[in-house]
Amino acid sequence: LALNTVEKDANAKAADELAKKNDKAAKSIKELGSAYVSNTALSGLKLKSNEAIAGGKARGYTAEFAEITQSLVGDNLKYFSAINDTYHKGTSSKHASGQAFDVVLKDAKKAKEAVAQIKAAAKEYGYQVKILDEYANPSKNATGGHLHVSVYGQTDNGKGGADLAWLKQQNNEVQKAAQEAEKLKQETLKRQMSIQVKYATEREKIESDHAANVAEIKYLYAEGSANREIYLAREELDYIDKKNAKSKAILVKYLDGEAKLRYEHGLALKEIELASVEDDEARNELITRQKAAYAEDLENFRWAAGAKAREQDKMYQSLANSMKANGLSAAGTGLDAIAQRTMSGQDYEVWRLAQDHDEAYDSVNNQYADRQKEINEKDERGEEYLLPELERNELLELARQEHLDSMWAMEQEYALKDQTLAEQQAAQRVAIYQGLFAGMTNAASVFFGENSRLHKLAFAAEQAYAVHKALMNVEETYSNTFNSLSAIPLIGPYIAAPGAAVAAGLQVASATRIQGMSAPSIAGIAHGGLDYVPKESTYLLDKGERVLSPRQNKDLANFMSNGQKASAGNITINNNSSAEVSARHNPDGTVTVDMVDKMIEKSFKRIRTANSLESKSIQRGTTARVNRR
Repeated sequence: LALNTVEKDANAKAADELAKKNDKAAKSIKELGSAYVSNTALSGLKLKSNEAIAGGKARGYTAEFAEITQSLVGDNLKYFSAINDTYHKGTSSKHASGQAFDVVLKDAKKAKEAVAQIKAAAKEYGYQVKILDEYANPSKNATGGHLHVSVYGQTDNGKGGADLAWLKQQNNEVQKAAQEAEKLKQETLKRQMSIQVKYATEREKIESDHAANVAEIKYLYAEGSANREIYLAREELDYIDKKNAKSKAILVKYLDGEAKLRYEHGLALKEIELASVEDDEARNELITRQKAAYAEDLENFRWAAGAKAREQDKMYQSLANSMKANGLSAAGTGLDAIAQRTMSGQDYEVWRLAQDHDEAYDSVNNQYADRQKEINEKDERGEEYLLPELERNELLELARQEHLDSMWAMEQEYALKDQTLAEQQAAQRVAIYQGLFAGMTNAASVFFGENSRLHKLAFAAEQAYAVHKALMNVEETYSNTFNSLSAIPLIGPYIAAPGAAVAAGLQVASATRIQGMSAPSIAGIAHGGLDYVPKESTYLLDKGERVLSPRQNKDLANFMSNGQKASAGNITINNNSSAEVSARHNPDGTVTVDMVDKMIEKSFKRIRTANSLESKSIQRGTTARVNRR
């Protein structure tokens, strides 16, 4: 029975224990009979508890028949609930005299069957017994269902009696031991097979299955039969495919994407061919579908494989556009700085407005292009539009109208800015020219005198420009007046035109008055003093001089006259200028003080010198330059 070293030792130990048990039982049998035996003779019985034999000893034949009963009932025996127990001790019961035992069954429904078996055994082996089935007819003092067996003795019936029973019991024990050993062997085999299957390699499993299948085919089919040869051939092909499957699986593992798809496609076509009949309509349909599925899988694989490249291209475009935008911005900033540095203020303003117009034009066009791109967006593969055609066309038309409106608004805004800039620059030029002519007139008056030819020419130029400016604003005056009067409720529309005409007429009249003005003439220079002005005239004064009103002049004359008559006084004249001062007594007693500034004459002479103070002052304040001829 040994399958390995451990099992061999276990079997040997079990056999030895069985032999010892048999020797012990044989010795006990010799002691059995009507005499009382020790409780060790009952050690082989399945007792409920020690209480079942605690009341005293049992008869030899009682113990012997209890052993036979246990063997007969077998697995249905639950236990012996009482032999000579404490419950029956001191009573008239057969238990108290050691001549009875109670048998409790696992299945009470088999009580009658057990009673028949016990009676048959008692008859066969010469035991006088009485059996009470307290499952069917419980006694008055019964504590529970059981079989009560009273043993009165045992006689030799010519069949061996107790010896035969013992031998039969031993035989049963041996058979039971053999069955247990066989059972253990089968369980061990199963466990070994389980371990072998669990830890066997793929190749070992294939080999084991192949050997088992071949053996089964040979066992079921006679040698030389057609079925045997067919099934053996199929088993051989299956065995070869399984052996090569592992290597094919490894090969597939290292195939790249498209090669793997082609391999799987070939396997699918082969499977269809093996499962179908050639030229079968269903077979052709399956092949067509498989080819379509393969084409779709291949396309999906190639699309997925290009995902990384598309992301890289997207990142590249984003970075390129960002750097391009930054570069354009930097270039625009630099160009603007160059324009400010190299252009005049008005030229720069015109150039900047044109640049803003171009940038706004590009922005509106880019916005329209982005809107079209958004509306015409397709799926990730670029095959289908995301929007339905009708809705897409409607949105495109709305986008076109939006673009036209934006362009119109941009052009209107540019026109307004252009007009405003032109008016501002025109006003600046007028102010510059007006200041220029006024400066020329003032310079001529200072350096050459108001009666000089140069002063009159400068005044004539200033007068002509003032007339031109007045006439130039006639149209603006008419428009502004018309708009203002038109806003008056009720009467505005009726008085707007006449009022505007009147305002324009006043503007023309003003220009006429300006044109009719003449340059002021100078009646004289009174640096030596002037006691009386005969009429309203213009005189040239110098710093430090004083002009008296007629009344003050009269008072001063009276004072001077009265003072001369009274007494002479001391007069102190402080000269804080560069003028030469001289005084003389007149025959009439008056004193005349003459102050002559020679520096004025020298200043006019130094104007011709390029680096003189007077020449530089004229160059800074006017556009006049030194004539070096």
